[in-house]
Amino acid sequence: VSTIHQLLIDNRIVFVSGIGGTGKTELINFYVSLHYNEYDTIIIAKYESSLTDIIISEKYFNVSDISRNSIESNHEFAIRKLEKIKSFTNEKTLIVIDNFETTEDDLLEEIIHGPYRIIFTSRTNFEYLGLPMITLSELKHNKQVELFCKHYKLPFGKEQLHLLDELLDIIQGHTLTIELIARLMTAKHMKLNAMLEQIKKAGISPTLTGKVHHKTSKAQT
Repeated sequence: VSTIHQLLIDNRIVFVSGIGGTGKTELINFYVSLHYNEYDTIIIAKYESSLTDIIISEKYFNVSDISRNSIESNHEFAIRKLEKIKSFTNEKTLIVIDNFETTEDDLLEEIIHGPYRIIFTSRTNFEYLGLPMITLSELKHNKQVELFCKHYKLPFGKEQLHLLDELLDIIQGHTLTIELIARLMTAKHMKLNAMLEQIKKAGISPTLTGKVHHKTSKAQT
């Protein structure tokens, strides 16, 4: 967190990268909570389609004295609105672009040059830009075991550690997956051998489709 803050002071911008589940978003949320009083304005936006959509969205940037011309494209309006944003922001403004998973956004070059401070989180490596970047590495094996044990509430003996080692190897250190699997195993009272067998049969995919009904909130997620 201290490194992020110093990079923002020195350069106004920092990219926080790492594989999924290394805690990038959690780290930035902690930074924001720790330095909240040092900013007049904090905007946290999740990247979904484009930086253009983020800038033109009133949800994130509600600029009262600017409106889109009928002949303008979204990108043209975003550039004009961004220039307006730059005119009244400074180092007391923090913008966070979370989950920025592209290297080809049309507005990237324009948005990184502003008076505000800006943080990008991404699984992509942006070293080619020559901009400040922090890379979060996956947890060491012993820390992965500790994380699993923290969320797996059922007893298991040392003789089962080799099964856990095999499970963690398949997951490849993805911390969120470790936590979710441990919680699922606890909820279903599953043993390590049963989960390992199921994962070997079903496989692990970086992308998931479909919806799950959440029994508590009664919502689809």
